[in-house]
Formats: sequence, C-alpha cells, structure tokens
Amino acid sequence: MRRASIYARYSDQEQRPTSIDDQLRRTKQKAEELGFTVADEHIYVDAAITGQGRELAKRAAYSRLIHAWEKGEFEAIIVDEVARLARASLEFAHLEQRIERTRVRLVSCDGVDTLNPGWQLQFGIFGLMAAHFVRETSHRVVRGMQGQLERGFMIAKAPFGYRAMKMGDKDNEGGTVWEVDQERAKWVKEIFQMRFQGRSLNTIAERLNREGVACPRSPRGEGKGYWRPATVHQMLANTIYRGVFVYHGSAYSTAKAKREKRTLKPVEYQRPELRIVEDRVWHSCNTPTGSRPFCGGGRHVLAGLATCGVCGGTMSFRTGGSSPALHCSKCAQQRRVGKPNAPTQVSYVAAEALQRALLQILRRFLFDDERVQEFRRRLEVSLFGRHELRIEELRSAVGHAERQLDSLAQRMRRLEPGNEEFLERAYREQQEERKHLLDELTQLTAYSASLNGERIRQPVEVNPLDFVSMLFTGGAPAELTRAVLSRVFPSIVLSKRPARFISVWKIVACAGATVARLDGAFAGLEGKVAFTVQVETGAARPTAWHVTVLEASVQ
Repeated sequence: MRRASIYARYSDQEQRPTSIDDQLRRTKQKAEELGFTVADEHIYVDAAITGQGRELAKRAAYSRLIHAWEKGEFEAIIVDEVARLARASLEFAHLEQRIERTRVRLVSCDGVDTLNPGWQLQFGIFGLMAAHFVRETSHRVVRGMQGQLERGFMIAKAPFGYRAMKMGDKDNEGGTVWEVDQERAKWVKEIFQMRFQGRSLNTIAERLNREGVACPRSPRGEGKGYWRPATVHQMLANTIYRGVFVYHGSAYSTAKAKREKRTLKPVEYQRPELRIVEDRVWHSCNTPTGSRPFCGGGRHVLAGLATCGVCGGTMSFRTGGSSPALHCSKCAQQRRVGKPNAPTQVSYVAAEALQRALLQILRRFLFDDERVQEFRRRLEVSLFGRHELRIEELRSAVGHAERQLDSLAQRMRRLEPGNEEFLERAYREQQEERKHLLDELTQLTAYSASLNGERIRQPVEVNPLDFVSMLFTGGAPAELTRAVLSRVFPSIVLSKRPARFISVWKIVACAGATVARLDGAFAGLEGKVAFTVQVETGAARPTAWHVTVLEASVQ
C-alpha cells in the first residue's frame, strides 16, 4: 500500500491537549479511506506550540516531517486542517513550492486535496484565513492583557522578588496577581543598595553567585543559571520595583518594535503594593547613558567622572608618576593613527586640578549660609508636605464619587423609563472608580503614617561642611564616594587647555544632591547650576593652585 504521514499540532492558547487525539483519529480515518498506510514513525505531533513563523524552530516534529519529506519517505501528508501545518503566509508559500517540487500529495480533513485542479487557489485562501486568524488572535490577546491590567491583575512571569498567584476560577472572572516574596525582596533591596553605593555590575553579580542566590533567568543548556552583569542591569531597570508596571516598556518589546519599525506607547499602571525600593534609589541606579552614571571600578574617587570636551569620551586615569593625572585615550588614539582633524597634542591634567575645581564650587557656591538655609526650608516642605496634598485630593475625589453614587441610586429607585441599563452601567463604573480612589487613599495614608520622622529630619540637619571634608580624604570606599560625586556633579567636562599649566572645566552641580550623605540615606532635590572654572598652577615647588570661577548660571 501507499505510504503517508500524519501531522498534528495544538496550541495551548486555543485548544485542549485532547485536540491531538481528535486530530489523529480523523486523519487516520481519512488515510484509510484513501488507501494509505501510516507507520508510527511517520506520525508527527507538536504539542502546545503555536503555528506562527517565529516559533518554527521550536516545532521539532515539524522539522522531522520536513526532513522525511525531502528524503521521499512518504507519498502523502494528511492533516486535520491546513492551519495545523502553518499560520504564517510566508510558510504557506514555502509549503506550496515544496508540494509542487516534490509532488507529495497534501490532504486535509477540511477539504484540501492537491490532486484537485486549481488546488493552489483553495490552499492560498486557507493561508490567508490562517494569517488573518493570527492577527485577530493577537488583537484579542493584547486587548485581554490590557483589560487584566486595568482590573488590577498582572501579566507575564513574575520577576525576581515576587511570586504569582491565581485569583478566581472557571465560573468567576479572575486573573493573576503578584505578591512580594519577602525572602527574595531582601536581596532586591541589597542589589539596589550595592548599585546605589557605586558597586559595579560585575561586583554585584559575583556577590550573588558567591552567596548562592538563585538566578531569575533559566539556563539555556544543562546546569544551573547564574547571575551575569546583564541580568543585574535588566533587573535594576525594571520599574515594578518602585511600584509601577509599564506595559510595552520591556527591553524585548522595545527591540521587537524597532525591528518591525513600529512605535510603541508605554502605559504605566500603578502597583504601590508591589514597591520594594524608593524612587530616589531606583532613579539613581538608572542614570541615563548620556549623563554620568556611576559604574564602580577604578581606585581613584574621580575615575570615570570626567568627559573630554573634544571627542566626548570618558577621560582615563593614570596613577603612575608623581601624582594621578587625567588624559583622553580616545583623542590619543586618533592622533596616533592620523585621523583627520585629530588633536595636535594630547596632554595630561593633574587630578588635583579637577579636585580643587570641585571643592571651590562646593565650598563657595553651594554651601554658603543663605543657600543652605533656603535649601533646608524647601527640603522640609518637600518631605513633610508632598503626601498631605495628595491625600487631601483623594479625600475630595472620594467624597465626590460617593455623592455621584447617591444621585445614581436615587435615579435607579425612580426607574426612569428607558434608562435602566444605562443607569446600572453608570452605577457600576462609579463604584469601580470609588474603589480605586479608596484603595489609593488607604495605601498612601498608611505609607505616610509609616514614615520615620527622625530619619526624614536627618537630611535637613546635615552639616554640609562635614560632607565636603569626607569626599577626598579617603574616609569612605572609592566606589561609594564616586557614587555620591556622580549625583552631585552629573556633568564634568574638560573644556580646553589654554596653556600647559591651565585647564578650564565646565561643571554642572546638582544643588539638592549636595546633602546626600555617604551612606546614601537621601539624594535630595534636583536644582542644577552650570559653572565654568579655570584652574592654574605652575612648575615651582611647593605647588601653588589658583582657582577662578569664570561663569555660573542656573539651568
């Protein structure tokens, strides 16, 4: 008898696992009707895998089918539906070409038979329908995910520090919620604290692997997964740790949209109950690439903070010789290889020149009595008043919602003709709005009550001169001091070298961050001032330094 093969597949998103049994039963019956024999080795089954093109590599049975097809091991392929073979238009085109080239017969239980004249038209229509089904399914899935987020549920796999819990059952509309895993949340806080204090991604990953902390990423091959610097970076960038879930905000979604030349609009969903770290810590650990991120590494407190004003590269440190010095290795390379318009001379700048420029700004401009008192006043208002204002707004909104509910309830009791359905829907929507407002009010009130007043007052009472004296005296680890400096001075640029012993710097200082203590207790406000500073010295010993602030402007 003639030989045939059978292919069956189900996708867990649209069918039950028992669908495989149903497909095999119908296809075997069809093979018997057509006079084909089907050997067990030519029954190919892919379970719980979509038929879309991007998943072809995961369809192991389909790959074996194609391999046997090309070797001529059977004369016909029988499927329950053509869509079991593929969903993508491109794969349908490949199948059509393969059928015409190999003359292998394709028969489906839903009416396709390549022995019929003009089968290509019917096959193409089935392909278009399958592709349309994929698009419709994708639209419904996206709509469903957004609906779940709007209802307070969560989507996707729970990240490190959380666990997922199913809510509801088949008879009840439910979904998945996340809750904080307190055991792992301790490590989340530790990771953010290490980064906040200036530890490098490599150092953090090494610590986690040494402590035996389970990696959230599954291993690609055999063995256990392990922490990599990229894993730590992705975790630090996740906004859920500050209580915000961003739909279309993941690196995967962004990269996919870029490949497909689509523009995504991220949507934020507040999840205050999932907050693990404070906003100030999260934002400090996620400094944009264009500014001065603190990356750890380097023995000197100024390593990695200064930028070359010619090429925009990060200036390197040379620790040999009589004193540490800064230079631009990128400009030096351009000069060595003869790049057009390369600098004619690349010289070294003493690290002490930059240090004295920073100290001049700190002592004379950011820490005079008037500025410190004004900053403390603004800081106190910010710390003690920001929650109260929002709480009052929420109380007013809740009161308005309750009055609206009372009005709707009175109208429903009067049962105005023709408005029953409209009033019931409006009442349910108003109830939902009131619930959301009450939830936010309850959470914010509890958070405000939990604040430690003594800890909040500490930044206001910090003596700035104590802070300055600790920066360059070696009283703290280099990476920790560097982390503070990167927040106080988000931009440090060597503007020009007018002469051998003269350097001009353009420095942006964040006035609020100057009260940040070295233990990272508070980052402060974000007012910025741009300075142009000239530092001059000479060859005579002992060395004399002259620092002049040429310009200062508020940004």
